[in-house]
Formats: sequence, structure tokens, C-alpha cells
Amino acid sequence: MNITRLFPTLLGVDIDPNHNDSLVERCLQIEKTTKSGGKGWVSEDTYNTIGLHDILKDKSFKTINDFVIDSVREYCKEIKIDPKKVVSAGSWLNIYRKGNYQEYHNHNPCLLSAIYYLKTPEKGSGLFIKNPFNDMTAPDYTEHNRDNNIRQGIQPEDGMIIIFRSHLEHCVEKHTDDEPRISLAYNFSCNA
Repeated sequence: MNITRLFPTLLGVDIDPNHNDSLVERCLQIEKTTKSGGKGWVSEDTYNTIGLHDILKDKSFKTINDFVIDSVREYCKEIKIDPKKVVSAGSWLNIYRKGNYQEYHNHNPCLLSAIYYLKTPEKGSGLFIKNPFNDMTAPDYTEHNRDNNIRQGIQPEDGMIIIFRSHLEHCVEKHTDDEPRISLAYNFSCNA
């Protein structure tokens, strides 16, 4: 039988060929001088700069920001969204220390979200994307795969960018490494 896949979940994944971790110290300095933002989380120990330090406005991050913007434009072209209509809706820094995690959430009402991984220790925590298809009567599958899993894990690496529609629920599992895990998050909206 032929199986036709409808309404796929499209993630853009790429590696920054010019990645270096020279901005790790800048991130740790921001952590020391800027209080944590984004209140109301269950996981309040995870440091972020939501609403307090916009990475796109920090000239230190220009090279990474340029790569992110170019990657988002390429993603838009691939999934047939006019990249000229996509505009920044904010960006921030996340630092996960041992024991930190982030519960499932989405970035509504934005259109696209991107995560850039600046530093991912060997035992660093993974990203999980929840299947947007909520199956109330899920069968007992004989095999789980990308088509029927309730979530899909992605193990990030330094310089990786992941781009996805902002309505997708995602989370970060508990960080178990002594070294911090540092990521940069970006939201984009559609300018009609």
C-alpha cells in the first residue's frame, strides 16, 4: 500500500560552519549582570534573558545573529514563506546548569522560532519536540518511529541551529553535566 504523508512538521536544522565558542564568556558575564527573565515557569532555576537582554541588539553576537537571520530566510524559502515578511520578535539567552530543565511550552503568537546552540557539553540536555497531532485514541503501535511518536528528541551540538513553527510545543530535558549548556533563542513574526 502507498502511504501519503500529509501536514508534516518541518524543522530546519543546520550547522554554522564558522561557529566558535568565543561568546561563552560574554554569556556568563550577562548572567552575572542581568537578572533572569521570563517569570512564571515551573523551572524557575533556568537562567534566561527574556525581556531583559535582546541578543539581536547586542553587537557582540553579530556574526551568530547574521547566520541565524540568513538561516531563517533560507528556511522560509524552503517552506514557501516570503522571507521579506518575516521580522524579529525578540531574542534571548538561556543558560542551563546541572539540574536545570525547561517544561513543554510554545512561542505563540509568533510565526517562527529558532534555537542556536553556543555550548553543548557532552552530557548536555536534549531538545524534545512534541507531536502536534493529539491522538485521543492512539493505537498500541508495534514500532515507534518519527511518524507516530508522541515526541522526537534532538541532541544539539555546538553551532547547530534548529528552526521551527512557533506553535510547536518543545522542552529541554534535565541538564546533567557540570558544564553549562548555553543556547540563544529567537522569535519571528509575520509582517503583513
